Amino acid sequence: MNSKTISVEEAVSSLHEIRKIIDRVQHPGGQSSAFVPRLVIQLGAGLLSGFFLVAEVFTGIVTDSFLLSRLDSEYRLFGISSMGSSLLCMVIIMFCVLEMGAKINKTRTQEYIAKHFSQLTFLSFTSDLLVKFVALSAVIWALRPEWVAPMLLIFTGDYLLQGRLFTLPFRLGLFLGVSCLGIALWQFFFHEPSLLPALGIFTGLALSSAFLTLKEMREFKEKMANPTIADDEAIAQSEVA
Repeated sequence: MNSKTISVEEAVSSLHEIRKIIDRVQHPGGQSSAFVPRLVIQLGAGLLSGFFLVAEVFTGIVTDSFLLSRLDSEYRLFGISSMGSSLLCMVIIMFCVLEMGAKINKTRTQEYIAKHFSQLTFLSFTSDLLVKFVALSAVIWALRPEWVAPMLLIFTGDYLLQGRLFTLPFRLGLFLGVSCLGIALWQFFFHEPSLLPALGIFTGLALSSAFLTLKEMREFKEKMANPTIADDEAIAQSEVA
């Protein structure tokens, strides 16, 4: 019995040391650098959406600007070009932030994205945004601006179900994703054009995700500063058993 206990303790200690060495080799700049780009992207998206949310709450200007696209083709072109410019700026800023994170982590940008942000690979993410942009543009050009709000909710629900952009527990993300789809269907059936639900939900999700990312980053730093071997002990005991 004693020999078995000693062997478990030795295995735990060895496993713990090996894991620390692997972490230092694979992440010379520290894994905490992976949290910063995610935090910046979520916080930036939340603040930008929050700005439009405040404007919508007090003036209703965001919804009205889309509804004006029914009146003239110039309004439609202005709305489509504004969305396209905003998406382009968001993509440029996001990948600039990821490139900075890669430099901090002392690795190439594509390797950094593939390791820490596998769902934000350039081709898949940009094609996803392009499809969403084309869908919204088609809705505006077809004189159906009241469909913009439910479509934005569908896109938000899609990101939640895919686990992209937001930092949420799996079950909560699944529940919120289905809820977004339900609210979108309600707006479709009752022809409700207000962008308030879409902006409010996205802002809340983005800022909540930024808070959770910041919390994870702090916990990671504390764990690195005060490492424990509880997880390694459980793994070693399962191996011995």
